[in-house]
Amino acid sequence: MGVFEETAPLQKVIMWGQPGPEAIIAQILPKDISCFNEDFSVLGARSEFEIASGMIQDQGIEIIQVKDLFIKMINDQGLKPEHSLTGLKDALVQKALAYSVKYPEGCTKEIEDIGEVVDEDIQKYKDKNAVIVMNEMLCLSHEFELPLANVIYARDQSNVAGRVWIWSSMRHEIRQPEVSLYQRVLEHSGIASTENFDQIVKVTGGGRFEGGDGIVNDGTYYVGLGGRTNWEGIKQVAPAVLSQGLRLVVFRDRDRAKGGNEMDAMHLDTIWMPADVNTIVACDVQMARRTAFEITEKSGKLNVQALGSMPNFMTQRGARIISLSSEEQRAFAPNFLNLGNNTIILSIIDEASVDRSAGEKTIEGKLLDEGKVVLNADLQAITKGYGGLHCMTASIRRGN
Repeated sequence: MGVFEETAPLQKVIMWGQPGPEAIIAQILPKDISCFNEDFSVLGARSEFEIASGMIQDQGIEIIQVKDLFIKMINDQGLKPEHSLTGLKDALVQKALAYSVKYPEGCTKEIEDIGEVVDEDIQKYKDKNAVIVMNEMLCLSHEFELPLANVIYARDQSNVAGRVWIWSSMRHEIRQPEVSLYQRVLEHSGIASTENFDQIVKVTGGGRFEGGDGIVNDGTYYVGLGGRTNWEGIKQVAPAVLSQGLRLVVFRDRDRAKGGNEMDAMHLDTIWMPADVNTIVACDVQMARRTAFEITEKSGKLNVQALGSMPNFMTQRGARIISLSSEEQRAFAPNFLNLGNNTIILSIIDEASVDRSAGEKTIEGKLLDEGKVVLNADLQAITKGYGGLHCMTASIRRGN
């Protein structure tokens, strides 16, 4: 396994699975706690997940669903539920109602669907007790005060750079426990192991690193430094990345790194994405905010060299830029999944983000002009959680 190029043929990818009661309960929380963009339909998101994952599998790509492995781990470890099925449904609804009292502005429209969602998962997995335990851990655990509402965005808990597996350390409280959950499940399954990867790195302490900030392209591991990833986190992963012969280039957004609003461009994969090895889809406004730095290592010491502005660096590199407006960037145009073989699946096509009267083309039109095969997952619900298809997928094997 390994990822040495974001645009190489995708062979194997990790996804979470359909969102469940954890996401319904989180709709009630304030957005600065839930990390969601706006209220969305979890029932709609469950359907969208099935359609999007089916599109990926139709291209011959193996999907590993962590939720499936979670159920298996629960059985392998003999974990027993604390609630009956009726008791679980009641406890989930009561937690949602308690939040609705505390946060009366929250969205409560799908509380009554919690039981139906639990029943759908029982029907899928044919394992009532394991589904109860899973929901207890995701929604009711005393260890995790908040529901793990963002687990569907499976890119962020870890990242593969070459043959190095990087475990994240996440900024927001609601997302921090996701890393230990994914780690527990993927280590139990044997996927995140030194048998499959040369090194396993865990970002700790004051370090912050999130998987959406790391992208391998043209022999370089690019890392976004801003609201979610900091210098300390990058320094912790740098030796393992550099030991493989990859360059390490950091794009720093100084304002967001100092605590400015980061939600509209939280990760590198929300503003910048390779369409092929030397063609990059990027938002001009967001690139202009950032400065490029290269990290090198000599005699065990890390050195940081300023490379100028991000746009100038990309020009000097000789990369071709497919420019996006701020409106397109906020509509998740860069957050697509590149399958390799000139095929791309978009998260969504937002006609309102382009000015048709001025002859502007959507991201679909721009990529078609590049000779790409373009599919559209049409994630109307899921993108309301501040993530698209790239955020939902963690590539672990690319290349022929």
